[in-house]
Amino acid sequence: MQLKKSLIISDAEKRIGQTEIITDNNNPSFVKSVIIKYKFEERQKVIVRVFEIDDFGANVNIETQRQIGFCSFFLHEIIRIENKKLILPLKSQLYK
Repeated sequence: MQLKKSLIISDAEKRIGQTEIITDNNNPSFVKSVIIKYKFEERQKVIVRVFEIDDFGANVNIETQRQIGFCSFFLHEIIRIENKKLILPLKSQLYK
């Protein structure tokens, strides 16, 4: 069975973007970037959700696939890091 994974990036209100789908890799490196406009005067919460994709068709609705986990952070946390990389553990349940 091939495992396929993708990331969905969203803020507190809406979906911002999605990465490509990576097949058979427990530690995928996603190439596609998601660009988020930084607003200095606002606290911008970002939520990253990881999905395992079982239905791999041209019109797959990723929201109906199994969510593996998620993490969240505020955009300013990345802005102030020198190499712009933030490594966070995945949590298992998305809170509302």
